[in-house]
Amino acid sequence: MEVKAATANRSGELRKTATVQTDDPEKATIKLTIIANVVVENDLETKNVRFSGAEIGKETIVKVPFLSSDQKALSFGKVTSSKDDITAAMVHDESATGGSWSLEVRMTPAAAGHVTAKLDVEMLAPEKKTIVVFASAKVAGDIRVLPDMISIHAKAGDDVAPRKIRLRAAKGTFKVKKVVEKSGDLDVELQEETPGEVYVLTVGITKQGLAKQGFQATITVHTSSKLQPVIEIPVRMKTIPQKDDASKNK
Repeated sequence: MEVKAATANRSGELRKTATVQTDDPEKATIKLTIIANVVVENDLETKNVRFSGAEIGKETIVKVPFLSSDQKALSFGKVTSSKDDITAAMVHDESATGGSWSLEVRMTPAAAGHVTAKLDVEMLAPEKKTIVVFASAKVAGDIRVLPDMISIHAKAGDDVAPRKIRLRAAKGTFKVKKVVEKSGDLDVELQEETPGEVYVLTVGITKQGLAKQGFQATITVHTSSKLQPVIEIPVRMKTIPQKDDASKNK
């Protein structure tokens, strides 16, 4: 058996399960667990930082080791973030044998919902390069949004069925004050399903939206919640061109 692993932008442990079918009546199916350890040189252990248990106003810290056979030769510049509530810096631990570097990412969310930031890490030595890292978190609030985004793929000319989004109280009660959608590509209807607890948004695509090859829009929901006064729900649509079958009919 030959196993090939795609290791681009991957590091650390890779684990996959494979099923082998045989003609042995006693072992007709064999499950294999394949484990590989991807070792990188002069790079971060991962390029995706995920915060768990993030809460509004509370700082959470995640450290990502920098992998290198010669930690002493490393030198770093600034780390810039695309979001104010996520900051990062390369820190050096003198207590480790020979010293070690890691990326320290700090997050103090100001609002509930999904938070994503792009981090640019400036490496100065032994080579000059910029390492791009993405940090993300789902910050708990008192309103749950299911789903918290809509992604639609549809063939050109086909009807697109409306999608539904539920806003459900996680703590206490709340009211939806208003719903705003500025693009004109969406038709959004609000319904109070359970007073103070559950609201339903029915999201349809307008003729303007259907005429486009694709678009990105945002539904903004204003609520009475102190933790989530404004909830933004992204909507993405991609139109797939219909295949031209005229040549088949000739």
